Amino acid sequence: LDRKTGRTKWRRELPDGQAREPKQFFGAWGTPLLRKNQDRDELIIGLPKHVLAINPSTGKNLWTCQGLGPLVYTNPLASGDKVFAMSGYHGAAIGIRVPADASGDITANRLWTSSRKPPQRIGSGIAVDGHIYILNEPGIATCIRMDTGEPVWKERIGKGNSWGSMSLIGNHIYVTNTQGQTLVLAPTPRFKLIATNPLGEITRGSPAFANGQVFIRTYEHLWCIGE
Repeated sequence: LDRKTGRTKWRRELPDGQAREPKQFFGAWGTPLLRKNQDRDELIIGLPKHVLAINPSTGKNLWTCQGLGPLVYTNPLASGDKVFAMSGYHGAAIGIRVPADASGDITANRLWTSSRKPPQRIGSGIAVDGHIYILNEPGIATCIRMDTGEPVWKERIGKGNSWGSMSLIGNHIYVTNTQGQTLVLAPTPRFKLIATNPLGEITRGSPAFANGQVFIRTYEHLWCIGE
């Protein structure tokens, strides 16, 4: 959309990302990632079975990479020339090296794909300083090496499951689980849980941050937390 007028600049169907019948477990719910790949803008979308990058100005394909499962809930992640995407319902996670002039099918550029049966993933992680951090749906936080996809640590944190996405604010990772506990982690390859802050109310959302305040929507209230 044109942000000044609201008019549609371009629109296209993505048939490869659509279920063929209502009962088919097939689809994607993540938010596209807009990133700068040297001089080129790329809009990266995690879809069933593949990752797709399009030109945000035209909607035309730039590149695609195969390797995801049929269900994708998380947002794609990027760091430098690397892009990462994760499936839900025990589907694979993949790491991809994306050159500045990437075009067409670049599945051969995959750095790794998860070899073990991964857990369910709903909330998105973050990629920072050579590592990926994510809180999986069962409540297991994981640190993964960007270059190899190998886990550095796995730790259960908080009580209950997690649908929330991580945010990196300053030098802390924040993520809120379904029991309303906001968990604060250090973004380091050595596990460190800094704090557990309970609200005592169910939530499946993620905290939002603005002007030194934290906003958290639970099933009962909208909370604003600040100085």
